[in-house]
Amino acid sequence: MHFVDIRLLIHFKCEIPEIATWFSKNYAYSTLLLLPVFSLASYLSFFKFGKNYLEHLLVNSYITGQQAIFYSLFAIGGTFVNSELFEIIPLMVSISYTLWVYWQFFSEGNRIFNIFRTMMTYLLYFIFSAVLFLPFILNL
Repeated sequence: MHFVDIRLLIHFKCEIPEIATWFSKNYAYSTLLLLPVFSLASYLSFFKFGKNYLEHLLVNSYITGQQAIFYSLFAIGGTFVNSELFEIIPLMVSISYTLWVYWQFFSEGNRIFNIFRTMMTYLLYFIFSAVLFLPFILNL
């Protein structure tokens, strides 16, 4: 899963919602809370492959665990190299890893469409997350 870095919001002088601060401070909890949302997005994107929701939850749990390792390694590397690339590269590596896992998991079918389905998974995830957290952002 991927979140907006709080420093980007501060850089653009945006008002930071309280929920975004909580997500930033509690990365593990927020990842676990949003894992079912991401799994629903992948389930809907890859619906025709006949995998059930729990299989999507399991494969996305595996992906999330590996992504945590990637982010940890880049966080360690970021202490030695002070570059803005160390904020974008982990995101690209994580998305590429998700694409590769889906490429392997959904090996039947057209590979090009699987790439589009992976991107649709991320799009649905962002839409579902926005709808889910919109009341918190608007302080309703």
